Amino acid sequence: MHFDIRASLFNPDGECDEQAFEAYVDTLLAQFERSPEAQGLDDPSWLSIVLALGRGYCARTAWELTPGDLDEILFELFPRKVSCSPSEAPVVLAEVRAFLRYLDRAYAKPDAGACLAFLDADSESRLAAYLGDSSHYGLAKSFLMGGEEAGFDMTTEQGINTWMLEHNAALAGAERPARSQTKAKTKARKRQQKAARRKNRKRR
Repeated sequence: MHFDIRASLFNPDGECDEQAFEAYVDTLLAQFERSPEAQGLDDPSWLSIVLALGRGYCARTAWELTPGDLDEILFELFPRKVSCSPSEAPVVLAEVRAFLRYLDRAYAKPDAGACLAFLDADSESRLAAYLGDSSHYGLAKSFLMGGEEAGFDMTTEQGINTWMLEHNAALAGAERPARSQTKAKTKARKRQQKAARRKNRKRR
């Protein structure tokens, strides 16, 4: 069956035909995994996430990805949304580089060279730093990473639910003293206001 890597899977509003996109990615990754460029990679699982982020946030197929798209996907979206250890940064970039070399050889992707040049030697340390900096995490990722650090299995529903209960209980415990302090301040302010009113009445 003919595979059209240049297929347009997005309408003018940027909406994607998800079923067609999944078939596109499955076919392309199957080709890539059989290629010389993929030899030496254990399991290019991060690559499917990169392509999914490219679809969801950049409205791009693999053929359409630009250096700017890779910058957004790898250095903004990955740290914010993907649970990935900083030690995995070289693995992620190795998969993306190998994939770009494959697209260059097999399909003559026009900007493959520019994309590869963008992912230079400094990219690994940059990505590792971003993945290890919690200030780059989104709310969902912060929750998942917190559960992993606390020793919960966040790949299971039970682990997620147990961590959620403990996490919420900790938040509630932290909020109670703050609420007590707020109530105490409110009562003190009301007492001061009453005392001031009494003084004013005596003066009259």
